[in-house]
Amino acid sequence: MEIWEEHETLHHYTNQAGLEGILRSQSLHATHYKYLNDASEMIHMAPRLVEAVKPAVKQVVRQIAEKRDEIRAKIEEDGGIDSAAGKQATALIDALYEVTFGDFSDRSFFEPYISSLCGHTDEYERNHGLLSLWRSYGREDAYAIVFNTKELVDILRQESAKYHYAGAQIGSVVYDGDEKGFGHEFGNLVEELKAAHTSMLTDKKPVLGDIYSLFISSVSRFKHRGFREEKEVRIVLSPFSDSQVREAAKDSPELYEKEKHKQVRSISFKQGLVPYIDVFGSMELTLPITKIIVGPSVDKDDRRATLERYLALRGLQVEVTVSDTPYV
Repeated sequence: MEIWEEHETLHHYTNQAGLEGILRSQSLHATHYKYLNDASEMIHMAPRLVEAVKPAVKQVVRQIAEKRDEIRAKIEEDGGIDSAAGKQATALIDALYEVTFGDFSDRSFFEPYISSLCGHTDEYERNHGLLSLWRSYGREDAYAIVFNTKELVDILRQESAKYHYAGAQIGSVVYDGDEKGFGHEFGNLVEELKAAHTSMLTDKKPVLGDIYSLFISSVSRFKHRGFREEKEVRIVLSPFSDSQVREAAKDSPELYEKEKHKQVRSISFKQGLVPYIDVFGSMELTLPITKIIVGPSVDKDDRRATLERYLALRGLQVEVTVSDTPYV
């Protein structure tokens, strides 16, 4: 199912400064993954992947042990089949993370930048927003920008075609505890990991290309269950670093096209400088905003009138509504 078939519209919550910046630049910020609210997000899936591949690894380890006495003795000495399978599965997942993310240096293959939206399925939330997010973005100047999902996907495709990205996607977040969602969204990754580890243990050379793309698209969309009410949908973009582009250009100079290299910027927050990239800012287009919801506040009607005047001055024809959620 395409994301626009699941969510006709997507909401992006922000404060007044953020709203003004988006309307002025017609772009969204995508923040480096290490500066998200949950800094451990990218490794949150690791234990689940270990448990998912462990049964297949255990089966192969047992088969090998049955054929070779010295290996069986070593396995028994180290704690048995179950222990050996756990160590092998953990080593595989750890290696995949290390190759993909590196040591947080320029050698990292994948450095995702994330822009968060919400795919509300409840009619009230679609029209009036989610209270917890209103609180998160300011009790007196919060807004929800509502995008047409299909049109947003279309311009994301244009963005990914214009710049050098190691990965570009938009998709729903899966929260731990959602077993059906995990199997549906990440089942292919689990099967590929099982097959790769079987090949490694049987002295065959696995093909890892498909695994990397599946791995990248999966770990960036798995979160702690405590955030599940947000029903998050993410734009995830990974621009090639300067070092990656220069390395590729050594063998193929035509690969280095300066205008296709996405510039990483930084903005100052309380925790210091936060790296981000502008998404859509250089596309010379108007974002597919269908509506802006003014969040709960004592002066929300005044804020609505002010915003309508601002939009008119900028020549933007966007509906403005006010949330019915009480001011708390």
